[in-house]
Amino acid sequence: FIARENVERYQATGEIDLTYFGNLSEDALPLVMPLVRNETITERVLTNEAAADDYTRFLNQLVWKRDATARYYYTSWQATHASRSVARELFESQPVETLKP
Repeated sequence: FIARENVERYQATGEIDLTYFGNLSEDALPLVMPLVRNETITERVLTNEAAADDYTRFLNQLVWKRDATARYYYTSWQATHASRSVARELFESQPVETLKP
């Protein structure tokens, strides 16, 4: 719910806190991952050093989350988590490490 509200706010105002989005749990990844390739955000990153730093931090948080998700996924059946399974599929279909500005 919170992630959806923030995405809607971004769509309405153009303001976004990428560090905040990078800190959200796996539950929010279906809403967060489209921001990685968002053209408006990418353009802002190319013209604004502070935005570039935020975007790099955001990507680093996603890479950490991708690696943590992979570790949890292969531990045991007791560690099975629906959101982590969805996150793993998202990370496989949209590689984060190739998206640096």
